[in-house]
Amino acid sequence: GYSVAPAGDVDGDGHADLVLGAPTSDVLARDGGAAYLILGAVGGPVGGLAAAAARIEGDRADGLLGYDVHGVGDFDGDGLDDLAIAAPLSDLGGSGAGAVHLVLGGLAGSVCACASDAVMVGGAVDARAGSAMDGGHDHDGDGLDDLLVGIPSAANGAITPGGASLILGSPR
Repeated sequence: GYSVAPAGDVDGDGHADLVLGAPTSDVLARDGGAAYLILGAVGGPVGGLAAAAARIEGDRADGLLGYDVHGVGDFDGDGLDDLAIAAPLSDLGGSGAGAVHLVLGGLAGSVCACASDAVMVGGAVDARAGSAMDGGHDHDGDGLDDLLVGIPSAANGAITPGGASLILGSPR
């Protein structure tokens, strides 16, 4: 529960869901991280993380997947809400470049972050892409929700004010 966010309705059952991040989880890699999808229900308690409908597991050592988690609304226009899960120290784009994994609605079970539906990778060493995110807003008026990704260190080794990337929703 390092990070917790409303996920929207990821499974399409009419109930709001929840996503939780556990960036120091060691399921696939040391401090690879994980995120858990908890489905909304009417009535009693959920039953803990073992009862999570889905677990997205980080496969990059020290990547810290789940550092930030966010419901991003319906990014692909299929009627199900989608998730963004940050791994700000992921080495996919170089040491500490960071990455944001987009996971589309309808997921279930345990999946590797390497199988995400899309990945936005920081463009420089130590960029730390995904240190902050926001989603669920339609910035360009096309009817699809978009994702804003914070990149606190946008240039390799230089003092920089950082930056952000706006990723526009795209139909499936």
